[in-house]
Amino acid sequence: MKKSIEGTTPMKTCKKPAFYTLKQDKENGRVDVSFLGSPESDGCCRDFLDKMKEIYNEERKFKILFDASKLGRAKLRHLKIFAKFMKINKQCTQDYMVCAAIVAPSPMAKAAIKLLFKLRKPVTEVTIWKSESEANDYLKQKKI
Repeated sequence: MKKSIEGTTPMKTCKKPAFYTLKQDKENGRVDVSFLGSPESDGCCRDFLDKMKEIYNEERKFKILFDASKLGRAKLRHLKIFAKFMKINKQCTQDYMVCAAIVAPSPMAKAAIKLLFKLRKPVTEVTIWKSESEANDYLKQKKI
């Protein structure tokens, strides 16, 4: 068993291929996350959130792009895991995440994001875009 994010019980790691890709450009303070579908289990969600916690632990400011274009149907249970992470890491988010741009062209992705933000209000500037190019243009304008 792997030690998971602060405030959660230890969980088995995800056995399926990751439901996301994460690229970090430390030099420019940029993180890009692309969701490749829906998480198969709670462990898959926690694996992703553990990666996010590692980024917070670097104690560097960053901008982040979440591409939810391929996000599948989100389960309420998984959204609650994300909301709990947001609650537990509120101070880290305020200290290090300058802003977030979310690409959500589909009604299903947009609905999942809106539900997540009803469960837990974001503590940093978050914008939702229909295209990745619009989101990238927005992030380029933001200073670290």
